[in-house]
Amino acid sequence: MEQQEDFDWFDESVGAVELKTAENTCLQVLLEDFELSAKGFSGNKGLHLRVDLAGDMPTIRRREQRHLVKARIAELNNVAFETVARDEQKLLEAVVFTGESQVYSPPKDERRFVFRYASGGALPIAKIGKQHFFCLFYRDVEPWGWNIANGSCDTVSELRNPVDAVRREFAEELIVLHRGDPGKDFQFQWADDSKGGRLNHPVFFEARRLWDERFMEGGIEGLDPTPLPVRSLPGPDSLAIEIDGDEKIHHNVFLNINAADFGIEIDKIGVFEIGHDCELLDGEIVDGRLLNRPIGLFDIGRVDEILQAEVQVPDWIFFRGICSGGAAFEKVTTQDFRQHLEKQPRIRTEEKIEKWLAQSPSVRHGLCPVTRQILDRFRGTDAGLKLISKSGSGVSCFISHATADLQFAQLLHKDLLKNGISCWFAPEDMMIGDHIMQTVNEAIRLHDKVVVILSTASIESTWVEHEVSRALDGSAKRGRNLLFPIRIDDAVMECPSGWANELRTKQNGQYIGDFTNWKDAESYDVALKKLVLALQGEGQAS
Repeated sequence: MEQQEDFDWFDESVGAVELKTAENTCLQVLLEDFELSAKGFSGNKGLHLRVDLAGDMPTIRRREQRHLVKARIAELNNVAFETVARDEQKLLEAVVFTGESQVYSPPKDERRFVFRYASGGALPIAKIGKQHFFCLFYRDVEPWGWNIANGSCDTVSELRNPVDAVRREFAEELIVLHRGDPGKDFQFQWADDSKGGRLNHPVFFEARRLWDERFMEGGIEGLDPTPLPVRSLPGPDSLAIEIDGDEKIHHNVFLNINAADFGIEIDKIGVFEIGHDCELLDGEIVDGRLLNRPIGLFDIGRVDEILQAEVQVPDWIFFRGICSGGAAFEKVTTQDFRQHLEKQPRIRTEEKIEKWLAQSPSVRHGLCPVTRQILDRFRGTDAGLKLISKSGSGVSCFISHATADLQFAQLLHKDLLKNGISCWFAPEDMMIGDHIMQTVNEAIRLHDKVVVILSTASIESTWVEHEVSRALDGSAKRGRNLLFPIRIDDAVMECPSGWANELRTKQNGQYIGDFTNWKDAESYDVALKKLVLALQGEGQAS
């Protein structure tokens, strides 16, 4: 893939330089050509991005140059930038969301557009008690609203390995402290980091020094640096990046490409667990000063509501390390934060502050484009559905099935998660090295209900028989029914003897959910609704 010779980004109107001369700055390579295609990966519809870079490619290094690039795109297309970007976004979404197209090709002849490669972004998810929360940063510059932790790659090495930039941004922007006894300054440690150890970067230490100066007492310096494990949720996408003939492939990422910001970002989602008494601080530094953005915690169980609402109100909000309820978010963002910025003219000019406050509430308190896209895609992944379900109805179930019925079991598992029911499902939850019998028995004991999928295969399975027996024993001990049988064929209704016959006799056929026509979408949806209501204690499965 070669850059078009008649599309010069090196002239003074933009001021781009060659990539090979731009090391150790905020690198944003201007791409006119790349390959983005839909694919299947990890059981989900995913995307694959291929990018070829060379040392002589145009690269910008300053935020203000983005406005120059936008102006140049508008000039080349003879229309407003927003019009061109809107058209490109529709083409992107046809691949990313709707499935109407399998491939996105950047404009060649009739249209002119360029994308910036690359930023790295992280969506932090904090587990506090039994709840999970998105950690989002309030942004007072365009694009306004709630944002994930993200930023440009700083080196060619990060361009080749953008996940390194993801981890750096995560640790750079979010500081977690515990001032109890003992006091802890948590240092993020990603479980899937092949390099091992905690990240060390000068800006991390500088942010802590600046915050230490702000605390009147009990600063950061006396707190013990403590590793905080971060679990990476697998994304559905992959990236192949080649620089001067050397190719590197990354799997399990979220590709975040949007035309409005003409940016290509590689994102990861990191989950960590902290206590209710921890403090969250913004570690972002601008011109040697702490930006000190408010940090909002949003219950992930509200993800649908968050994506649909015009104004996103957090459940909790941190400012200067102090936690307030979501009702205070308007005061914190437009009064407290504003007063902080007005005292820091090197960070924000009066003109920029006025421009921010002039935006409508739905813009000021909305979601940035990259945030909206990753939340939307997160809720469609198996890992996302599983986390969301834990913040849902509070109902949990164990799914018992025969291997031959795996296709149906996988469909049912995913749809129960969508309906807020947390599930233990062996193909997803059985870990390598687990003792099978002990793990299954413990899983049945810990879950509220057991859904058994009855079929010709399952009634001949000794494993399914054992799981049903454990569920019946649990029902007797707890004094309530734990077993919710459903059938995908007529075998259980016809078997003359054995445990399945006894089960049918006990159920009298009345409470065995009928999924025999599960390949018909309408019939399946009706049966699923009845099962969900039964599991939630509001009906019967049949």
